[in-house]
Amino acid sequence: MESMPLILAGDIGRKINLSLLEIQEEIEGISKKNFRILYESSYPMRAFSDLKEVIHIFMKDAPRKKSRFYSPQKACFAVPGPIVNNRMMVLTNEQSFFGTPLQSYEERLHRKESKKWKQLSAQALQNELEIPKVSLINDYESVCYGI
Repeated sequence: MESMPLILAGDIGRKINLSLLEIQEEIEGISKKNFRILYESSYPMRAFSDLKEVIHIFMKDAPRKKSRFYSPQKACFAVPGPIVNNRMMVLTNEQSFFGTPLQSYEERLHRKESKKWKQLSAQALQNELEIPKVSLINDYESVCYGI
């Protein structure tokens, strides 16, 4: 039995919402009729030093089927900022991924200071996460696709 393609989808903001989707049939667009949500979770942005760290935790926490390890073929993240050449240039809110890593998850949750991240690159995520295709889109653009 051939495995169905997997997509990692995320909405990045003060809260990071991630979903792992299984595409049930190959068609040009994705609709509610042709995918199944395998796993979803949310994380507070201030608790992590970067997006890679959140994704690694998310994938580790995703429940596995009998000896099946999930490896998404594509990923798309909606981010709060302008996208130029598949890079997010500036995060506009006061939260940040980049900064000093903290000792524990509990300490991260109580973090008060914030620094702005300067950019997020789809190509860097693609290389670091070993996902063949990663795209970034503006969060308002993602709402339009949903409509």
